Amino acid sequence: MPEAQFNLGGCYKRGEGVVTNFIIAVEWYRKSAEQNLASAQFNLGLCCVRGQGTKQDDVEGYKWIFLSSAQGFEQAKDTKKVGCWIGSEGIAEGKNRANIWLEQHKKP
Repeated sequence: MPEAQFNLGGCYKRGEGVVTNFIIAVEWYRKSAEQNLASAQFNLGLCCVRGQGTKQDDVEGYKWIFLSSAQGFEQAKDTKKVGCWIGSEGIAEGKNRANIWLEQHKKP
């Protein structure tokens, strides 16, 4: 299910078979990211950093890219690229948000 949601988000982002709509793309990426799909977390993070379909938020973007990186998603491994412009406080806040998310989504 999360893979299908991720793919649907990509269709809306690229305008494949549907009218391009970044807001709907972000909605589908978020649904998939919330189910811990690393590729969706990465793409949601990029949308947050770029302000595509959602309010531009570097720290929130860092959180999602960091979560993706923690799962070994290749494209997200260099989170330093995002961190270089949000500074040490932004990085700390992004990691804090990621840890809170992980705690809330821990499997019993």
